[in-house]
Amino acid sequence: MRHERKAPAKERKVDTDINASPDKIQAAISAQKKKEKSRVSLRIDSRTVILVPKSKCNKAYADEYRNRMQESQTGATYNYINNGK
Repeated sequence: MRHERKAPAKERKVDTDINASPDKIQAAISAQKKKEKSRVSLRIDSRTVILVPKSKCNKAYADEYRNRMQESQTGATYNYINNGK
């Protein structure tokens, strides 16, 4: 079964001049900034940094996150090899 190809990214981007008013866009940006303001950076590895609440900014959570990511990658590899998907 073949998947349909997506259109190039530039064609899929939302045209903010047509689809949303500047007020709505500014409100969405402000809401996202407010949400991120309460988060702090947690380095997972040399390439990965995630935003977490201050209560989760510790080594134990970083280890837990690393383990979850390894399990998801291992599972995907296992399924690909054994099921051919």
